[in-house]
Amino acid sequence: GVAGTNEYRKAYTLITMAMEEKFGAAKHFVVSSWDGETNSGNTRYRNVQEQFVGNYNKLHNAEKHCMAYDLMDVLYIPNYRDKNASHPSRKWGDDSSNLIKHWSKLSLEQVIDWQTDSNRYGGDVNRQTSQWLQTFLYNSSTLELRNCVEVSYNG
Repeated sequence: GVAGTNEYRKAYTLITMAMEEKFGAAKHFVVSSWDGETNSGNTRYRNVQEQFVGNYNKLHNAEKHCMAYDLMDVLYIPNYRDKNASHPSRKWGDDSSNLIKHWSKLSLEQVIDWQTDSNRYGGDVNRQTSQWLQTFLYNSSTLELRNCVEVSYNG
């Protein structure tokens, strides 16, 4: 929809609505109460298997949401063709990696570089998609995780 219309506001609300089970901070960043309670999403898992499955389910749900609302384009990070090229058409190759599935294979530098080029050269729709994805992820994160990210991001 067009910005400012009811259709646009409804789409924004649906797309940026938080997941039911939020992404949480690592347990060493979480302050718990005397009885061991933590905020929702910052679950204290009994073993590493539970933690892995819990995180996998959250990532899977986030990917399903992104696919349903057409947010995946900004999550496919292309590989460099020529890292030092001055224009994105020469910098990026044709093959790409899904950031949700293959986050460990991508460098932070590559992801930031791709996002920077997308924002500069990608047009309004691309920028809006990135902003809505950021809002969805922010809304789907616990306060502890948001605070950890803010400290790192604002450094």
